[in-house]
Order: sequence, then structure tokens, then C-alpha cells
Amino acid sequence: MKPLHKPAEPITSPLKAIRANCIDCMGGYARLVSSCELVGCPLWPYRMGKNPFRTRKVSEEERERLRTQMKELRKRETV
Repeated sequence: MKPLHKPAEPITSPLKAIRANCIDCMGGYARLVSSCELVGCPLWPYRMGKNPFRTRKVSEEERERLRTQMKELRKRETV
């Protein structure tokens, strides 16, 4: 089955995939996602592209360190 359209950007995480699905569900209108009333949908808590259940606070320095670490791991996987 051929997709109807190409995504505007590559989907790189499950949360981005959920967000893209919610936008698609709302007829392509990203602004309508925040007013979605389908609270029974299992993706509803994640519709804004964030995990509302995440409680870990990460400093900007830690975030940058983790980002660098992931880039190095991805380089190793492709070699």
C-alpha cells in the first residue's frame, strides 16, 4: 500500500509518531489536537508530543551529555 503523502520530517521518536497520528486524526490541523475530546483514546495523554507521566528532571548540561552519548552510539552502529 502506497502512503498518501510523505511526512514533512522524519519521525524519530514514538512521541513524535503519536503526535503525527493525532494531527492526522484531526484532519491535518495541528491546532485542533489540543482541543481533542477523545479522552478514551489510549494516545490522548501523549497527543501534544510530550509524556505527561515523566517525572525525571534533566538539566541542560545532562541533556547535552546524553545527546552527545547517543550520537556516538549511533555512529558505532552504522560502522
